[in-house]
Amino acid sequence: MNDAAIPAQGTKQAILEAAIRLFARHGYSTTPLSLIAAEVGIRKPSLYNHYAGKDAILSAVFELFRVLVRPPEDAEAMLAQFEGSSAEQVLNGMIDWYMTHTDRPLIADAWVIISEEQFVNAEAAQLTLEVTDRMVEFTRFAFRWMCARGLLPRVEDPEQAGEAFGYAFRGVRLEYVLRRHHGLSTSESRRRMQTLARFFATGGKSHESLDS
Repeated sequence: MNDAAIPAQGTKQAILEAAIRLFARHGYSTTPLSLIAAEVGIRKPSLYNHYAGKDAILSAVFELFRVLVRPPEDAEAMLAQFEGSSAEQVLNGMIDWYMTHTDRPLIADAWVIISEEQFVNAEAAQLTLEVTDRMVEFTRFAFRWMCARGLLPRVEDPEQAGEAFGYAFRGVRLEYVLRRHHGLSTSESRRRMQTLARFFATGGKSHESLDS
């Protein structure tokens, strides 16, 4: 699902999108409702016609993130496009799929908000764990899929390998989001992702050993 697929809801949607931008830029706790209202072009009292308060807006941010940040609905169909590809091509394709979603403005800003709030907000913490679990479940499935097709002859335990890849990729993706948010170069983060794909595709062999 992409940003364009979200049903337009007029002022309520405009409030949510403005809040996401402002929370990401200034922080949730330091962004007043008056600033959100001004960003949308309405008076603060009018905002309460759509949301009970700032906490309700934050919960809506979490729900939007939950809907947008999810593995492919049909993992088998998504991976089927890689039939005949190498394991490294499959992993790079998975990375590209996730990064296409990560680069969408609403999702990128929501990542920042949730990363900040997860240590002080139980709902954000639960969402972080939920999204991580879903991604790792998908990477486990992908490694089982590749092993079943003989693409990972050096991998003895696809469940463990898929889990390790999922958590490793999650870490680099968060690094990417942090760099992107602060206007820093993300090229090193993307290089790390390619290195991860190659490392796991070869069953843990280093770049150097492959070239020797």
